Amino acid sequence: GHAGVHSAVSAVGSHAVALDTAHGTEELLADHVFSCLDSEHADGLSDVQEDIFRALGEPMVKNALAGCNQTLIAYGASRSGKTHTVLGTRPKPGLLPQLVHKLLQERAAQSNAMLSTSGGGGGSEIRVWFSALDIFDDQVKDLLATDRGSEHAKAPSFVEHPALGVQVVGATEAPCLEAQDMPELLDFALKRRASSTTCLHAASNRSHQLFSLRLESRPGGRKSASQTLVSQGSHARISLFDLAAAERLRDSSEFGTSSSSRQGRAPCFSLASLQTLVQELSGRTSEDLAYRDVMFHATKLTTALKDALVGNCQTCFLATVSASSKCAEESAATLRFAESMKQIRTHPRPAQGLRSEVLPLLHEDVFRLKAQLSAGGTSGPAHLVRELSDRNALIEELRRPGQPQAEERKRLARDREKALDWCGLLSRSASQDALEMEQVTPYLMNMSDDPSLAGCLLYFLQRGERSTFGSDPDNTIVIDGLGVLPNLCTIVNHDNVRVSFSRPDFARRHVLINGQVLPSTTNAK
Repeated sequence: GHAGVHSAVSAVGSHAVALDTAHGTEELLADHVFSCLDSEHADGLSDVQEDIFRALGEPMVKNALAGCNQTLIAYGASRSGKTHTVLGTRPKPGLLPQLVHKLLQERAAQSNAMLSTSGGGGGSEIRVWFSALDIFDDQVKDLLATDRGSEHAKAPSFVEHPALGVQVVGATEAPCLEAQDMPELLDFALKRRASSTTCLHAASNRSHQLFSLRLESRPGGRKSASQTLVSQGSHARISLFDLAAAERLRDSSEFGTSSSSRQGRAPCFSLASLQTLVQELSGRTSEDLAYRDVMFHATKLTTALKDALVGNCQTCFLATVSASSKCAEESAATLRFAESMKQIRTHPRPAQGLRSEVLPLLHEDVFRLKAQLSAGGTSGPAHLVRELSDRNALIEELRRPGQPQAEERKRLARDREKALDWCGLLSRSASQDALEMEQVTPYLMNMSDDPSLAGCLLYFLQRGERSTFGSDPDNTIVIDGLGVLPNLCTIVNHDNVRVSFSRPDFARRHVLINGQVLPSTTNAK
């Protein structure tokens, strides 16, 4: 909210909000209410981030280390604070960076316990991996992928298993060992997202992001002839869903192409499917489990959220609203949806043992399904074929050759640096070093209505060099995405003062300087 603007939503203590509607004021209950307007600190937003982590993040870490899957779903209108709450900024870290920081603290404490305990019999080894996915137009994109052509490579997928639940197959998982790992990984993920999105997708928060932390806790003791370990380890996943804003369809009409209009409707469709599913689950209007299963498989988003809504998971729903009366309609819709989410019940239970221990069960499933397919099957060929494909995908995922985390971390860091260099970009640390130096080299920076993406792409124009831009892989700076031409323009930095621009005639409407169409050749200082 802002001073002088009438508020349609206000906090009532720490467990309720008041919503002003045309029919009067309605009070809605919540487990927690966080408001930057009520902060007594000068830096209210930073204080709220800490409050959110204490209330939500610390229990998530504790429960995940005990083997219980955790999910947070951030839902709200555009600019209501979803992404800021999840990611935050460098001076004001959000929930995800604080979760990783806490997990690394626990990891260090457990390592010290193993070292200090006589015979190494205490403590446990905690391992953490991070992955980041983007779901747009019902397509899943790996935001940590580093291979050239990864935009067109086989996308990660969501597969189900009765014991493991919904699993992500084919996503890059980066080890988190040190405090600086998460900022570098998030920076790369945001660069990947920003450099491959344009037009309607970049104009607003049109895609869903899934940030996952996979945890393994391995006992640190050694078994002897007269001693056995009570625990054989555990595994869990912390998933943070930053959902796209449900923009009204009429807002998309200003974008002229049919392609962009179709893609503008995609997140609306996936959110509409989620809203319908939640209404079905909360109202319990149908006991038809087969029909419910069809609803979960309507979109990639609802498939990914299945465990968080009805499965083995402890789920937190974070509704973000703006207090301004201008956003009253969107705030009311968000709070109504939150009321429906409160009626849903999941079935969390600790997962004992490591994830890889399920492999024998998966092989048994494959043998059984193949036998059923050979005999004709009783559940329908299509159903069995899908199950068999899912089991084989899980087996392939679990049998992927692993490296020690330290080696894997170094290898992936090198791959990310090469991928950024290929696009003409620098890593987060290198960009900071370059900007902190006395800056005389001209550079380009991206703009976006999404605050998390604005300014994350930094292209330095080297003195005396010719830089080409476009989606063609042979360009100096490669920008891939909807509407990006193979060759957009060429920029020459002559002496760090004089810069010349040129473009092909077909890129006339795609290249502007200060809002004006760029002539085929021009000079600037």
